[in-house]
Amino acid sequence: MANYKNTNMRKSDTGTYNRTDTYRFTIQDKSDPELANLKLSVREYNKQVRKHPWLGEPKRVMLMARGPRRKADGSMIHFNADQSLRHKYATHFDVYVQDVA
Repeated sequence: MANYKNTNMRKSDTGTYNRTDTYRFTIQDKSDPELANLKLSVREYNKQVRKHPWLGEPKRVMLMARGPRRKADGSMIHFNADQSLRHKYATHFDVYVQDVA
């Protein structure tokens, strides 16, 4: 089940501002039905944008892997896990919708 943020809020619970407006929700795995619905919506939107370019820019759905970056012994899960966690090591994913350009 997806965890949605309150899109009307600009400040997070900690009192700091969110870094991006493109974040949508967090999912536990890639088979979440909310992710499938979002991808379908973006696909339909992009079809309309290709027909009518004045509607806006095409969008894409991006997943950012989240989870522990180190093994129990303190070594890195993979060589650049401190920069970008590979999806196969993720415990959950943040979902973003961004402009393609």
